[in-house]
Amino acid sequence: ERLLARADREPGGPGWHGFAATAFGVAADDTLPVASIMAAAAGLAPGRRWHVATPLHLVAGMNHVRVHPAGPLPLSVEERAALAARHAVDFAGSGTELVATAGGLLFAAPLAQPVAVTHDPEPYTGRDVAGALPSGPGAAALRGLMAEREMWLHWLADEAPSRLQPNALWLWGAAGSAVPALTRRPVVTGAEPFLAACLALAATAPADAATELAVYRIAALGSDGDAFRRAEEHYFAPLLESLARGERRRLELWYAGSVYRVSRARLLRFYRRARPWWQAAAS
Repeated sequence: ERLLARADREPGGPGWHGFAATAFGVAADDTLPVASIMAAAAGLAPGRRWHVATPLHLVAGMNHVRVHPAGPLPLSVEERAALAARHAVDFAGSGTELVATAGGLLFAAPLAQPVAVTHDPEPYTGRDVAGALPSGPGAAALRGLMAEREMWLHWLADEAPSRLQPNALWLWGAAGSAVPALTRRPVVTGAEPFLAACLALAATAPADAATELAVYRIAALGSDGDAFRRAEEHYFAPLLESLARGERRRLELWYAGSVYRVSRARLLRFYRRARPWWQAAAS
């Protein structure tokens, strides 16, 4: 909240991937081909319409469908491989393919299908998915493919109902643009799949040791009452302290569709009162 109050704010686009890609020398662009970048890093064939396939458990209400508070469901390497193998059998001849990679599941749709406007489902954890549904020219065809996979996963879940099962594969991240050239290689903290893919594609680019990228996923809704306190203690307070000591030149935070930039001098804006973080997200 202190960082949000002292920083300069500007629009940051609908997702954090484009913001992160700028650290690799990619121009900020809402049409960043997230799925194609991950497919290229995994060595998959170019010239296909790749989508990220995020496993979700959707919960139907009286007048809406929302993402389960657990958020995207992590599958083990073995579970991803088994799901992709089963998809190959059950959807043979459909012109589609589900591929298990080290970073997750990728889905190839027919190339003739127009590109739809899609959204990363993770920010919709616990929320109505209506605002995240595919739109644009290819929306109807993509929604049809997603609906088929929902019915398929419901059928598979009957075979192993002992734990929370994915009942949807949310397809997103496709774009009509080619994989961009990555001209810089920043320091990356953690094992976020998209950043790992960018690092792989930027292996021969000049290293940028002065720039560090990190993605913090603090909590699924209602799953951990202490998650925000720990995030303050382990992430945000140390970052601001390092900035105040001059160990970092600037912090940039993509948060809820905005980019916040704060330098050491900006920390002196004591007249800017902090607001609760959820108010900043709503505004």
